[in-house]
Amino acid sequence: ETTGEFSISADPSECGNPPVITTQSLPFATDESPYSIQFESSGGYSELIWTLNQVIDPEVVTGLTLLPSGMLEGTPVVQGTHKGANVDIVLDVSVTDSCPEGSRTNQGLFTLSILPIEEGCELPLEIYPGDSLSSGTEGEPYNQQVELDSFGVGELTFEIVLGALPDGLAINPENGVISGTPAEGSAGVYPITIRVTDSCTTPQSDELSYELTINAQQVECDPGPQIITISVPNGKENQEYTMFEFLSIGGHGDLTWSTESTLPAGMVFNDAFLSGMPTEVGTFPLEIMVADSCDNPSPQSDTALFELIIGPDCAAPPVITSNFELDPALEGILYSFQLEAVGGEGILTWQLFGGDPLPPDLDLQPDGLITGIPACGSVGGHNFGVEVFDECDPPQMDGRALELNIDPYTCTGLAIDQSQFMPDGNEEVPYYYEVVLTLPGEGALTWELDPISDPLPEGIDFIDGVFSGTPALGSGGYFYLTINVEDSCPCFPQTDQLVDITLYVY
Repeated sequence: ETTGEFSISADPSECGNPPVITTQSLPFATDESPYSIQFESSGGYSELIWTLNQVIDPEVVTGLTLLPSGMLEGTPVVQGTHKGANVDIVLDVSVTDSCPEGSRTNQGLFTLSILPIEEGCELPLEIYPGDSLSSGTEGEPYNQQVELDSFGVGELTFEIVLGALPDGLAINPENGVISGTPAEGSAGVYPITIRVTDSCTTPQSDELSYELTINAQQVECDPGPQIITISVPNGKENQEYTMFEFLSIGGHGDLTWSTESTLPAGMVFNDAFLSGMPTEVGTFPLEIMVADSCDNPSPQSDTALFELIIGPDCAAPPVITSNFELDPALEGILYSFQLEAVGGEGILTWQLFGGDPLPPDLDLQPDGLITGIPACGSVGGHNFGVEVFDECDPPQMDGRALELNIDPYTCTGLAIDQSQFMPDGNEEVPYYYEVVLTLPGEGALTWELDPISDPLPEGIDFIDGVFSGTPALGSGGYFYLTINVEDSCPCFPQTDQLVDITLYVY
């Protein structure tokens, strides 16, 4: 027995590397719409020839041809019972080169999805090109709506596809509202690109680029003080006047209150408080001023005019005890809040001050009850004034500025389990199947079979997400179904769809 070592060398082929198909996937096609896609490859020698290894089934789809150049083109036409449904066809594609040493071939399988003819998607979707985003300020609430020039089809989804918002701000994906409070230290310019997409069968989308400017937080004394007291309570002759405090917001440092008006005998004004025991009847104009301690460059001030009515002896005037900031409301949800006051003569009657409006779809009842369902789109803070009057002659009253914040209503998500399969049924045998949800949605649900679905077998009904009944004799076969569901989420009902689930009846 002997051993030896040998080596073999081979010259590389003059044809180089064999051809390799580099196309990864095929874009969707649409029934009865022109379609073309060029298959791509690398390597290979000289002329490349592309072929389909298996003819496309003409009972499913006609109209498509693969040219020797690798161009798949034509107008696909879905045939027979497949019409109106999503159709997937598998293409067995080969590319062969012209190597003189022997042709070389590479093969690949590709799935082409053909969507049904779109209906109702002729409405375009476009962001209004003339709008720009308003600037914001660190630490101050920000709210900006991305406006549309045309609204596309169905529900919309907003997203930022390039750049990012500053910390503290976010875009609502359902309505395109950018809101929040920019964080401290977030001042700067933020280039962003916003995309909106509709729910067309083939979704339409549009993009627009913006620059959002966040300004540094004001460090001067602004804003100056602002008197928010709307009116003063009436008083009674020879009765102790309930100490009344004038209120303000804003201002820098300590506040100084003053008046140069003539008060009723027996009454004093001191450090924002009006008090005493009036000993004369009449109507007394009051000019009240408040100044802060800003020194950049001088104190800031505000002045307000009031009428103080001192009437004949009566019960103590009413005093509103409700806080400036009311309990928050939820958009689209019934709201009820009872304003409260103490004192007064007889029955108290409430009204809005000076015609100030309440948030849309809310009303103030004469008994002080604020009630209603806040309108969709009314999210945010709403300021208004109220007055309360008693039955004294003349009536005594009190007034106050109020703020009601309306928050967005967040609904539980709605989603159909996309992995479920319907069990088979049998003719003349009772059948029952309930569609499975992974997210329950909000409130009552509305179910329906999409119009593209096959008619159900005779004897089977679809009600409230449940298939039930007894398939009639002779009703067997395959039934391709698409299920739609919508919940009762206030303002923005949620929807989902289960496409092409199959029921087979033996």
